Amino acid sequence: MLIHFAYEVGLRPVRIASTNGGEYASPCPECGGNDRFRTWPNKQNKNCIGSYWCRKCGISGDSLEFCRIFLNHSFAEAKKRVNATTPENHKLLGLRKKYSSFKPLITNPATQWIIKAEKFVKYAHDAIWNNPEVLQLLEKRGLPEEAIKKYKIGWNLRDLFYHKYDWGLENIESKRNKLWLPKGIVIPFLDQNGVVKRLKIRRQDWTDGDKLGKYIIVPGSMNGLNIFGNKQHKVLVVVESELDALAVCHTVGDFVFAIAVGGCIKNPDNVTNYLAKQKTLFICPDNDEGGAKLLEKWQKLYSHAQPYRIPVGKDIGEAIEQGFDIRAWLSKLKPAKEWSKEDKKLIDWFMSYAKKHPMALAHKPIEREILLGPDNPKAISGELQEGLRLMKTLVDNEINLRCQMQI
Repeated sequence: MLIHFAYEVGLRPVRIASTNGGEYASPCPECGGNDRFRTWPNKQNKNCIGSYWCRKCGISGDSLEFCRIFLNHSFAEAKKRVNATTPENHKLLGLRKKYSSFKPLITNPATQWIIKAEKFVKYAHDAIWNNPEVLQLLEKRGLPEEAIKKYKIGWNLRDLFYHKYDWGLENIESKRNKLWLPKGIVIPFLDQNGVVKRLKIRRQDWTDGDKLGKYIIVPGSMNGLNIFGNKQHKVLVVVESELDALAVCHTVGDFVFAIAVGGCIKNPDNVTNYLAKQKTLFICPDNDEGGAKLLEKWQKLYSHAQPYRIPVGKDIGEAIEQGFDIRAWLSKLKPAKEWSKEDKKLIDWFMSYAKKHPMALAHKPIEREILLGPDNPKAISGELQEGLRLMKTLVDNEINLRCQMQI
């Protein structure tokens, strides 16, 4: 049963052991870790069958909690699905409060980590200019020298190992006693003040089948997704890799900003979730199975998300290599037209009413229309405005009638 639930959230668990009737590994739906998420679908618990645990972020629970947290079911719905034998009052179970697994809160790295990370970024950035092959590779993928300078991209000459406590990581659990910084392209994420908050390395020695992965997130980095470019722009493009996101920003950063998911099923954090809801949202998935999962997940999370597939190559970087004009292609992306002041007042009234009367109507489809904007071909803005005005008239009439009856 738990395996089926895992498939519903986009996981593809692989059996790796016979522990507790079968142990399965997959990426974590909470933190996005590559293969640290473990499920035991046949393990008998106190209230139901099936349990899970992530060896990276530590989230754990049984099938009941999986349904509540990752499938957003109510307690009653989850209980029915897993056929749990539990008390009617779920407070007796000591279950965690239900929350959306799609919006983990951003937490900053330790000060010691930032100090070490900035020194490493400077070392790697200085080293990249002595490696013409790497510079040529990046230029082919849409990142010429001016982009490398702007985004502080670097090159780590060889595998490096540091004591974890030197980076302030003594409390982070890991199989390794030391911090590993592999040879490869160093991709830092800088905040608006230029402070290094995340580090990712595209491994030079990676080959197909390597379980360590093509990209390594340096432990201690700020959690969440990488946001590149000016967040004040109205058009947001979501891609999978950081290098593609940087290529987008370098090419059309005058009117677009980008988010790199870094994995097809990795969850948005609270910041990216806020931006995704506010902006005209386009998803540019890779042309592979992972890209299909990415598109499916983001369209499920954000009903106004619009697919925008690259017509050439596997991804944006490969398309640039093949001579595709990325700027001309991305210049077709237009922000949704803003509503008039009169319409905004009507929409604000509706959203306020919907929050106070959640059972009065299904307001999600109308939310989608609002986010699409009045001139989007998918939006039926005329009908939306007419419907909202009619609803407001009916509500106002009801309120006036009640007031008269009280008098």
